Amino acid sequence: MNQLLFSIIIPTYNRAEYLDSAISSVLDQMITGDELIVVDDGSEDHTPAVLQKYADLIRVIKAEHGGAGKARNIGIAHANNNLVAFLDSDDIWLPGKLKIQRSFMEQKPDILFCFTNFEVQFQDGLVRPSYLELWHRDHATWEQAFGHGLRYSSIATLPDGISDFKVYKGDLYRLQLTGFYILTDTLVVRRQEAGDSLHFAEDLKTYEDLECFYRISRKGKGAFLNLDTARQHDHPNNRLSQLTSLEKINARLILLNRIWGNDTEFLKQQSHLYQMVLDETLCQKAGLSISMGLNSEARRSLTEMSSPPLFLRFITFLPSPLILLGLKIRRFMRRIY
Repeated sequence: MNQLLFSIIIPTYNRAEYLDSAISSVLDQMITGDELIVVDDGSEDHTPAVLQKYADLIRVIKAEHGGAGKARNIGIAHANNNLVAFLDSDDIWLPGKLKIQRSFMEQKPDILFCFTNFEVQFQDGLVRPSYLELWHRDHATWEQAFGHGLRYSSIATLPDGISDFKVYKGDLYRLQLTGFYILTDTLVVRRQEAGDSLHFAEDLKTYEDLECFYRISRKGKGAFLNLDTARQHDHPNNRLSQLTSLEKINARLILLNRIWGNDTEFLKQQSHLYQMVLDETLCQKAGLSISMGLNSEARRSLTEMSSPPLFLRFITFLPSPLILLGLKIRRFMRRIY
């Protein structure tokens, strides 16, 4: 059997200080025929100098700044190989990642995409493994989410130094309506079979990757490999403000309507679940809007809910200074008790 080949895509924007580590973690795992495509999304730092060091080993595509989604789409359009993988330029792959996912996709041609667990390195240097357990916020165990799993060793040969782990196959489409499961750094997709579904949102400031995850999970079967294959770095630029949180909720609402809200076949069976998730998200937006003094925005969110909480509706008609004072008192009392 001929080995499947990878096109690896790294979008980067002003991440020169991290880019060396990201590129090196990929090059160390590539085989003849694989390609690494770095899309420079209009960087204004010394990214070009870093990329020049790898001129003979990578393909560089320069683009006007348009965001991570557009940069990844540009990389996909230039990919030559059928297996596509991604890495953010401030993260790294762990040893064995490509070999593990390459072998799995070779043995399971019915699987459209696969993804894995990952670890996070915090600013104090602490590394938290198996971070997906904290991140997906949906099921207590992987068996509850996917059903019975199989040992990887029963599917493909384990690389030296890698302990055996469970693999789960299933329909991610409904699961992603209620939880977060995929980190882009760990995703591998069959490009030709995915077709137009392998596309990242270009009109969203955040969560552009979720649209791709939702689209490919609607297109075909996915598999979760419960092994850490990437390390995500937590650095000062990752800190979230209330405004960023609001942008994420707005993006999530757009995607809920764009994907599941326009899926008539899904709504025939799961309209209650869709409405429940939509209402929960709108309620989150209303609560955050109130805490930011955006009462009119909160009222708009509540009117879109099927059954908005009366208490929140009442609060939105109070003067913003009074609401903010009440929130400060509440936070103070929580610190005391």
